[in-house]
Amino acid sequence: MKTQVYISGFVLFLTLFCFSAEVSAQGNKPIMNESDYSLEWVNYFENEMVRIDTRKIQIASPSDGSEEERVVFRFVNKTAQPVAINFIREAVYLNGCTDCDEGYREFSIGLEPLEIRSYEETENQENDAYYLFSKNLNQTVNKILQDYELTGIKVVV
Repeated sequence: MKTQVYISGFVLFLTLFCFSAEVSAQGNKPIMNESDYSLEWVNYFENEMVRIDTRKIQIASPSDGSEEERVVFRFVNKTAQPVAINFIREAVYLNGCTDCDEGYREFSIGLEPLEIRSYEETENQENDAYYLFSKNLNQTVNKILQDYELTGIKVVV
């Protein structure tokens, strides 16, 4: 009986150790699955001045009404002074297309002191700095987001 308890404890320890090693290898980037549609934001990047959060949503496409999945962004200025967040967004799609037209996109988001800007504000819903197309749920578009990364993140005061 004691041997079985020790083995069960060891298996539990090994499982938790392997899971924590996998999570730490992924860094702060949230891994999103279809079940991740949520109202909760997940931290993508943070320093003493700004924070960038992300989450996955499902919407009716404004252009044709079809259902699509988007990764959306929220930008937070944690300081009492205006800042700009400059970054490069790289996206790789399942069909091998990397951001399909340009290969990468450069963005700059200006924020007032303590301001929060996100996809949720109506004026940002068509500004692709605030979202990334993930996939068409009606399967009418053969473009599925495989991975993305925000690189070269710089905060300018």
